[in-house]
Amino acid sequence: MPQLGIILAVMGLSVILFELPTGSLADQIGRKKVYLISLTMSMACYLVLLVWQSFYGALLAMFLWGASQALFSGSLNAWFVECFNQAEGTMSLQEGFARIATRAGLIGALGAMSCALVVGGGEYFGHYDLDLYRGLLALSLFSSLLLFAFTEIKIRENRVFDRFRISNIAQIPSQLSLGVKACYSPSLWRLLLTVILLTPIASAIEKYWPVRLEALSDDMPVGWLYGLLMALIMLLGSLSAKITTWMAQFFNQQLGKVLLVASLIKLSLVMLLALSGDLLLFVSLFLLFNFSIGLGLSASAQLQHQAVKDEVRSTVDSIFSLTTRFGGVIGSLVCGFGAAEIGLNNTWLLLAAMGLCGSCIFLSSEFNPTIIDKDKQIIEQA
Repeated sequence: MPQLGIILAVMGLSVILFELPTGSLADQIGRKKVYLISLTMSMACYLVLLVWQSFYGALLAMFLWGASQALFSGSLNAWFVECFNQAEGTMSLQEGFARIATRAGLIGALGAMSCALVVGGGEYFGHYDLDLYRGLLALSLFSSLLLFAFTEIKIRENRVFDRFRISNIAQIPSQLSLGVKACYSPSLWRLLLTVILLTPIASAIEKYWPVRLEALSDDMPVGWLYGLLMALIMLLGSLSAKITTWMAQFFNQQLGKVLLVASLIKLSLVMLLALSGDLLLFVSLFLLFNFSIGLGLSASAQLQHQAVKDEVRSTVDSIFSLTTRFGGVIGSLVCGFGAAEIGLNNTWLLLAAMGLCGSCIFLSSEFNPTIIDKDKQIIEQA
């Protein structure tokens, strides 16, 4: 367990180190270049795990994986938004994000079920876990190579960016400064504050739900549940993305109200989770909680990106990503220390109360304009 903690800490440190610099770099040299570097880092991670299966190999692999995730978060979302804004049509950015999330959830669920079948089938036919592990790593490496080749050959960026030069690294602080200044806008700093207040409870549930599950199982084997739950969580995430679009239409694109309702549902489920004393009830509530996590994500993404210019889009995205990770660290620390003092359930309730304070921010008029863009167009035409 201590070694596992060190490995996860190295991954977290890698993300923190690379998050902001690589987001700033993506605004200078382009999203595609940074995304391809992200894929290269992830492939290097798979390769290290294949050929160096030791504690130090795991440390290096997770450092590379953390770097790849930092590069990824600062490139792909910004790239999508820029392409979406240039496309013709009347679809809102929220609906665009929701459609991506729906497809990603379905693909993720298929992947989780496939891995579960490979592992379960392999064990049934007498294959060693390590052989199955290597096979899945090799498949991931091959898939990443195909994705790299496809992106390099077929995908083109519409914007013209600088070629990578050493001077770009020297310009990272000034680019980061522009991103921080952009976050002073009324909507963005409020949105960042909700991230700080609402992320800890989500992280606390994510990190510590297996502890509660094991406590309720009464020594009954529940290992088989994890793969099934992961697939169901992905499917529910796909469903929640579609429902978010319906909610946005119902509230006439007042996305703050969408996020408020989503947050209240999530916090209510946290309280029920903390008070549940039955295994089946806990699993059911946990699935519903993960469904609620997906509610409003696309609405939040629209609020963020519609307030940001292309020149600092990746930088701001990285700032939001890093803030989310810090919120996760807060949740983990509070749970770790609070569970020993007041119990895990009471700690969850405490973090839920903090999240409730964050939810009130969604009532701000910055997130709920009385006249939306479509109404403005009608008024101007009249």
